[in-house]
Amino acid sequence: MRYVKAFLLILIFFVTMIFLFQNQASLSQKLAFQLDLLVMPSMTSIELPFYFVLLAAFLLGALLCLLLLLWDRMRLSAQIVRANWRVQAMQNEERKLLAQMERLATLPRESRLKLLSHFMKDKEKKNDAQEQAEAKPEVNEFFADTTPDAMEAAQATDADKKPAAK
Repeated sequence: MRYVKAFLLILIFFVTMIFLFQNQASLSQKLAFQLDLLVMPSMTSIELPFYFVLLAAFLLGALLCLLLLLWDRMRLSAQIVRANWRVQAMQNEERKLLAQMERLATLPRESRLKLLSHFMKDKEKKNDAQEQAEAKPEVNEFFADTTPDAMEAAQATDADKKPAAK
């Protein structure tokens, strides 16, 4: 693979040199850039050979590409660090659970059954609390699915249904 890569680089260099020699006259022409904004006076750059402008554009593009690749690499490195932290936290939790299991294994059978029933009660309480937290009030659902026009129409029909005060 190294030899194929080296051959391709030599081939690209060879084709580039042929291009430069065959187009030497047109690439040597002078080029001046101009910026004319309405709020500022007109600005003009010094005259530069066209080949210099091409090389500068190539280098600028290469630098921008390198910056984008570095940014992506740094982002991926940060993701790896976060994933490693999570793995370490889970391994610590696993060690703690294994230690608890070993302690439970040394307890007599009656103590284990008491702990199990206590654990099941705690789990039921947590599940009930989660269900209550997840329950959404009907009022929020009504307002989430209703537009202001529909709300005004509902209020108008409610006012029509109420008996008139005497």
